[in-house]
Amino acid sequence: MRMRELVWRTLVDTALVDGRRRWASVDELAQASGVEIPSTSRALRRLYAIGALRRNDDGGFSAISPWKILTVLAAARDLQADVVAATTLATIEELAASVHFTLGGADAAQHYLGDVAVADRGQRVVYTAAAIDASNFEPGAEVLVVEWGPNAMRSGTESPPFTSMAQTYADLFSLPGWQAAEFLEAMKHFLFSAPMGKTPSKEPPTWRQLIPVRLVAFPRFRPNRERNDVHSKHLRDARRMGTAHRGSRPSHEN
Repeated sequence: MRMRELVWRTLVDTALVDGRRRWASVDELAQASGVEIPSTSRALRRLYAIGALRRNDDGGFSAISPWKILTVLAAARDLQADVVAATTLATIEELAASVHFTLGGADAAQHYLGDVAVADRGQRVVYTAAAIDASNFEPGAEVLVVEWGPNAMRSGTESPPFTSMAQTYADLFSLPGWQAAEFLEAMKHFLFSAPMGKTPSKEPPTWRQLIPVRLVAFPRFRPNRERNDVHSKHLRDARRMGTAHRGSRPSHEN
């Protein structure tokens, strides 16, 4: 991952997971991101330009639109550039006995979403900080093996079991296939369906609840039957009088 992406990811994860949007200084964000201060400052310029950040009176700044920041991160993410190998699931399962992997992509999304019934998760993504020799890997495309770059892990020195929410979303955005698209839509709904300023519920919605999101957000128009019945009566009366005109009320001459 590039340095600016680490900064954007930190802003999104702290806002969505920790509920923190205010930062005292660029130095504080740089330390949390594991990125040098000049690189952090450059990463923030784009966010100020699109209104995703706001400068505070105390000299700090706030992330006022995590959704915009996540969108910028997802658009900039080049997952394929970090892939060190593509192999089969059987190869990774065998190697997992001696190498620790962090699960990303659909597996991480499954973890955050909870009860999601999907028969095919599509192409899988695993991260590792270990130096691995991919020359003996069985050729395949079931799993992409990604190497953790310097400071790329969210926190601590040990690899987390799953990639962070922001990292998971950005990686799904970079993956082809309908499976990644479905998980991406579900993650978007899960992360941003809560009211502004509140974190998503710890009880994730089921997959069946996620499917009709657009239908719930945009319910079908239901006409006012009582109003239409009255209007129809006026038209019938006007036709009897021979004075009905389309699009206008009947006229009456004195």
